[in-house]
Order: sequence, then C-alpha cells, then structure tokens
Amino acid sequence: LDNTVLDVQTDFKLILPRTECACATCGGHLGHVFPDGPEPTGQRYCINGVALQYIADDDEKADPTMVADVITREALTAATPFKPQPLTILPTALLYVGLAISYVNGFYVRYQQQLGVGGDVQQQMSAFDYFPLAIASVCVYFAARDVRRLF
Repeated sequence: LDNTVLDVQTDFKLILPRTECACATCGGHLGHVFPDGPEPTGQRYCINGVALQYIADDDEKADPTMVADVITREALTAATPFKPQPLTILPTALLYVGLAISYVNGFYVRYQQQLGVGGDVQQQMSAFDYFPLAIASVCVYFAARDVRRLF
C-alpha cells in the first residue's frame, strides 16, 4: 500500500470500524481494506472498480515511465505489507472475546444445574450441552487471528 498515493483512515460509518482508502491527492473515496483476506497479508481490498483505470504493462497506450514507477512501487510495498490500525481490529476482537465469555458462562450455568445441590451429577450431560464450548472456541480463534494481524 503506497501512502503517497492512498490515504488510509478509520471509518466508523457502520458502527464497527473499517479501514477506508481515499485518494491522497483529491480525497476521493476509493474503498475499504478488510482484515479477513488470504494469507500472507490477511488483507482484502474492496476497491471501487470505477475509480480505477486499468492499463496493461504491455499496452501501447501505457506510459513507459508510469509502468516503471508502478513496478518500483510494487516492489517496495511487497517488502512492507500494510498493517491495519489497532482501532479497526480491537473492537471486533473484543466483541469475539465477549461472545466467547457469554458462551462459556452459559455452559457453566448449565453444568451447575446438572450438578444439583449435593454436587452429584443428577443427569448425564449430552453432546449438545457442550456445544457452547465449541462456539466459544471459534470466537477465541477469531479474536486471536485478528489480534495477530497487528504484529
């Protein structure tokens, strides 16, 4: 991501923060960068195609100096991938952690009900009773994946 061409800032228009990309020259909205893309960067660029002009490297209309400049920028940005801002990652990670805590709490309450008064198990817990732990594990995985992208 070339910071001389793109201006990246946090966008709160849909309550949860997103990373907005805008033109550094005119400030025009180009799209967003989301942290749920493929490895190795984990980034998914959702850029408005109308805002871009596609020119192939071997196109006769392509300016040779522009092609050389783009190739140089690609080499520089490949070495230093874009790091998402903490403000765009942490709220979502905290939401996942909160969901995990609520699912674990639901399991614990159900487990305490099964134990009964004397601590003896009154009924066997079914596999369905352990389902909230599976959901909590998935939530913890998503939170850890998001936080890992900050480093």
